[in-house]
Amino acid sequence: MNSSDDLTARLRQIAERAQHRQRAPTPEPTPKPARVVRLPLWPEELRTCPSCVLRSALLGVVQRGRRKALEGEILATWEGVIIRYTGWRLDQGDLDVWLAALHLAREHHLGVRVPVTINAMLRTIGRPTDGRSHEWLKGAIRRLTACAVEMTRQRRTYWGSLIEKGCRDEATGEFVIVLNPELAVLFEDDDFTWLEWEIRRSLGMDLAKWLHGYIASHRATPRNPHRIGLERLQALCGSDYERLRDFREDVRKAMAQLQVAGVVTAWGLTPGDALEVVRPNRKRRLIEGESPTS
Repeated sequence: MNSSDDLTARLRQIAERAQHRQRAPTPEPTPKPARVVRLPLWPEELRTCPSCVLRSALLGVVQRGRRKALEGEILATWEGVIIRYTGWRLDQGDLDVWLAALHLAREHHLGVRVPVTINAMLRTIGRPTDGRSHEWLKGAIRRLTACAVEMTRQRRTYWGSLIEKGCRDEATGEFVIVLNPELAVLFEDDDFTWLEWEIRRSLGMDLAKWLHGYIASHRATPRNPHRIGLERLQALCGSDYERLRDFREDVRKAMAQLQVAGVVTAWGLTPGDALEVVRPNRKRRLIEGESPTS
């Protein structure tokens, strides 16, 4: 056999082996088990939120008609946390929607489709189910999906939106929402706060709602009341009062609501312009133990 015949034979052998490989089924790799990411469980009458969120301007107090878009802005937060935010500012109504999304997702895995209807979501929030409320809910979900949050806590950073995605049937009102599994990092080390939902619903002022979450996230006993300066408090809640005296007056009104609702047993404004609060000395066992911030 000459060299030309030898080359032809070798090429034929290579082609035959290639055809055999194409015909032979390729074994599929064994899939890795999906990581199951769950939220802590809590009963129907509560809502749960990462404490670092309740102690920041991320979902704060926005005066009517003053909502604005931010681009990579660092928001006021409690010590040890950094939040950089892009998107339309989020307010207490948006927090109600996010709390409802977390509440519905608590019995599912984070990252899976959570089915609900528009009316059921509105009832979970405590709002009417009319057309105006439908549009309001769609707008809130739009803001929570379109935002970009970078939150650094204990050397770990979450970045993403507060609602990852979803889809909606316009004819039936049925839709699904999906929350990013990485949100679980914000609940690590039991650093979350349980909120009594009926109390939050009863509060008429957005500032009172924000203060409810903020106060619930701190210990405040008669021997060791929680104290914070009003200027610092104004920055943390994200309000844009032009005069501190106007903010001070609304703090008085909000704290009066909180005392009536039983959120605090005592409060006052010190001569140094600081708010001082004492929480009720009750330790309710909620979910196989006490709230981390009770």
